[in-house]
Amino acid sequence: MGEYLEAALNLKSGAGPFNIEVFAGDPKDNNAHLFFEGSMKVLKPYIDKGQLVIPSKETSFDQAATKDWDAKNATARMEKLLAANPGTSYAAILSPNDGVAGGIREALSKGYSGSFPLITGTGCRAQGY
Repeated sequence: MGEYLEAALNLKSGAGPFNIEVFAGDPKDNNAHLFFEGSMKVLKPYIDKGQLVIPSKETSFDQAATKDWDAKNATARMEKLLAANPGTSYAAILSPNDGVAGGIREALSKGYSGSFPLITGTGCRAQGY
């Protein structure tokens, strides 16, 4: 999913800066840690260069974790991020699966006025909902 965002945002060519947020899965699930580490390995160099900007500055697994992979927890976190950064337009949201992506989408549908961002997720439509 990190590689998908790298390609979709044309990061290798130097495109950006783009606002993104990152989500991870449940802290008790080892797969959640592996997914997040793999995605961030691809995205972190672009964050360091300023091509990707995370307005919340929540870049660690613990900050991005979604307890129990629960869509409601993802909705609550995304609503918090939107409230903390009003008027921010996002190019993409890194999500580890469809459930979390659905929660993110729910929050965006309530209180987001920008162009709908790319949202990753296992089986999720990468172009957004």
